[in-house]
Amino acid sequence: MFNPDKPELKNKIINEINQKVSNEDFIILIESSHTFVNDLLKTELKNKYNLFNGFGVSHGGFIHILYNKDLDESNLQKIEITIDNPTLLIRYVKENIVFYLAGCHLAPFAENSQRRIEELLIVRTVVPDNEHLILVGDMNIREKETKFLEKSDNILGVVDSGDKRKTWYRYFFEPDNINITSRFDRLFFSKNISLDSFELFGKKYNNKKMELLSDHLAIKAQVNIN
Repeated sequence: MFNPDKPELKNKIINEINQKVSNEDFIILIESSHTFVNDLLKTELKNKYNLFNGFGVSHGGFIHILYNKDLDESNLQKIEITIDNPTLLIRYVKENIVFYLAGCHLAPFAENSQRRIEELLIVRTVVPDNEHLILVGDMNIREKETKFLEKSDNILGVVDSGDKRKTWYRYFFEPDNINITSRFDRLFFSKNISLDSFELFGKKYNNKKMELLSDHLAIKAQVNIN
């Protein structure tokens, strides 16, 4: 989930995605222009992935999903959310298991805490309670806003990945503010799903100096649907 605010980094971002992606089922691109996606699919990635025919819209731009060519396209469906919502929600059936995947780019700024929860609740109401649900993306959410997820019977019926590392850096825009960070990017999933691996990428160190490809790090995760 990259936000390429600096056009000169576009090629580096595309190279990083190519290096980090192996054979995942889905790639979710948050705040990604059509041009960026087209350029990404001119690389080796085009041999493994197709662009899903549908996109979401948020305050920052578009949400796109790439799906592995090994997946059965006929089992892939966009779920329309009639209320304005910054989410791209799809339904997929794999080996007779139905699950829903949502790429999210929720409302920004601290004062919109209630709105963010409402945006998640809207997605939750669209997905049947007994179905598997994965929510991932730039949630813009603060730690105190998700304390309720610690309860097993929370209103969203999901749990947090549990990884506490920071994913957003003001340093990308303001090099003097290296210590201002947040965990805006999250992975939530329903209780019948387990997390096998969780990785962040998009940050490197060169001569002890931090180099970022975006203000946000990307999430790479593998889950197991029980």
